[in-house]
Amino acid sequence: MKETAKLLFKRVRKQYINVLYNFRGVIKWTSLNGVQLDISDGMISRKIFNKILSGDYESDENYILRETFTENDSLLELGTGIGFNSIYCARVNNNK
Repeated sequence: MKETAKLLFKRVRKQYINVLYNFRGVIKWTSLNGVQLDISDGMISRKIFNKILSGDYESDENYILRETFTENDSLLELGTGIGFNSIYCARVNNNK
C-alpha cells in the first residue's frame, strides 16, 4: 500500500509541475539550494523546468561543490546551462 501511495504522489507531483510549466511566465522565480533562479525563460525545456522545481537540477554537481568548494577557491565553469553552480560558488567565495 505504501508503494502505491508513493507512486500516486509522484504522478500527481509530475502533473502539478507540468501545469506550472504552462504558467512559467507567471511564476518567475524559484529558489534551489539558496540560489534564486529565473524560470520564466521560454528557452528552459520542460525537462529542465521539472528538474528545477523538483530540486533535482544538477544535484550531483551541486552536492560535490557543497562538500568541497570553499571561500578560498576559484571556479571556471564552462557549460551551456543556466549558471546555477556558478552562482552557488560566487555566493560561497564572495565573487572572487
